[in-house]
Amino acid sequence: MAAAKIPKPPAARLADRLNYLPAAVFFSWLSPIVYLWLQLLAPALPPLAPALQPLGWALPASPAAPWFNLAIGVTAVFTVLPRAWYRTRRFEHPIYRWLGVRHFRKLATNGDTIVRFVRRRYPNYTVHRRDFAQALAATMVAEKVHLPFFIFGAATSLYLVRIGWFGLAAWSIITNIAGNLYPVLLQRYTRARLARLSIA
Repeated sequence: MAAAKIPKPPAARLADRLNYLPAAVFFSWLSPIVYLWLQLLAPALPPLAPALQPLGWALPASPAAPWFNLAIGVTAVFTVLPRAWYRTRRFEHPIYRWLGVRHFRKLATNGDTIVRFVRRRYPNYTVHRRDFAQALAATMVAEKVHLPFFIFGAATSLYLVRIGWFGLAAWSIITNIAGNLYPVLLQRYTRARLARLSIA
């Protein structure tokens, strides 16, 4: 018989609900990117073309399929990076501070603003219960998710620039930075801070 699932504490459930708000930034990038590629790849999939291209966009002269395959191939490399990639170096911490990652942390999932809001009702709430190992593992998992998405988004933006769709390219760059690049930087910033605290 399967073990009964332990319900989350009320504080964690509240935090989960609040985390939907910053997570929406990521999906504001992902959903249109998926739809964009369906439109661009429609000619390469004749049986599905009527369903995949309902807007009837004027397709670019440069075929999309080779770029899509290249983007997938490059992205795949970033899903199998060695563990050493996730080890932070001493010089990284000040760079992330200069890039404003501390300010981004206020708005991120499980960020300062959400934690502060939850603590108004549940003063003892912490994200990782001050467990360094759990916190480090969580940052690596998040980076492993967002980094490949960022690479795929960057390749998509390059293709959009190449075909002259500059408005969509600007949108994809901005949302990719907010939804993927800064989350990656935040994970590395957090690991750098934890490393400094562990040797303090």
